Amino acid sequence: MHLLENALGPTRLWVAGYCHDVFGYVPSARILQEGGYETRGLDRGDTVGQFTSEAQDLIVAALTSLARETSRLK
Repeated sequence: MHLLENALGPTRLWVAGYCHDVFGYVPSARILQEGGYETRGLDRGDTVGQFTSEAQDLIVAALTSLARETSRLK
């Protein structure tokens, strides 16, 4: 949450949940390094995937771009 708040600003943060029938937790690079159950990735039965430490940067970059496109961020 802090990564997005730092990128978008404290009053520009939005939260999306239950998107396209998929929900879950995306671990930060720090959590991935520490390990634990959160690092297991996505498992929906038909889809299994693991997160890399680059995932957080890709997500923050995509949300920053979307915020600019929608005039939520200059």
